Amino acid sequence: MKAKSVFIVIIVCLLNINVCAQEVKNEFRVIANEDSCNTESIQSAIDAYIMLVKSVESNDSLALLQAKYAMEECKLSDFTLLRSHNNEEESLNGHLVFSVEFADSLANGKDAYGNAYMYNKREVVRGQTSSGRIFTRTCFVNAKGKSVYSFSSCGRQELAVVAEPGGRITTRVHAVNRFKGINEWHNDTADVAKGRNSRKTAFTLPNKPKTTVTLEIVNCTNKDISVVVISN
Repeated sequence: MKAKSVFIVIIVCLLNINVCAQEVKNEFRVIANEDSCNTESIQSAIDAYIMLVKSVESNDSLALLQAKYAMEECKLSDFTLLRSHNNEEESLNGHLVFSVEFADSLANGKDAYGNAYMYNKREVVRGQTSSGRIFTRTCFVNAKGKSVYSFSSCGRQELAVVAEPGGRITTRVHAVNRFKGINEWHNDTADVAKGRNSRKTAFTLPNKPKTTVTLEIVNCTNKDISVVVISN
């Protein structure tokens, strides 16, 4: 009886090891090195938005105008494919809207923050330009909260998030394509708990069929913040 019991235990252990091996094989994590990953096609927009954040922090009208011109040169379009998974629709009033019009209003001394929601709404309706190939969307993240978004993608995917002044974020990106056996996590690895003002990642996906990409943005601060999501 004892030999039989030992045999059964061994068989069960072997089955568990096999299941675990299958799970590891079917779901794996790809760590993104955000400091060195190539985001060449969207880097101009990342730089322009970081310039906008710094000019707002310093309350420099000239720098705001320079940030506005830099944003205009990027040929931006609204990220219409970005779908929110958040239950509540938060107002952006009192927060930075990452748009040319908002930057121009601030540079000219207008109180754009009080009508931030309307600025963003107009931006979503019309897009920043009709021919832009860099896609952006201003989003909201609750204090110490997380906002989740998804979109379909193929080929080379470059993605970045920049937070408004004082904002610190950490991101997780999940790419799933069951037809191609893709189940990848592209997660930040530096200052995960503390957060950073901007994050970026890049990876390559199959051309067909399209892959579902889920973006999680974690707010590492004790205050509500706005962020801009940037994609090629």
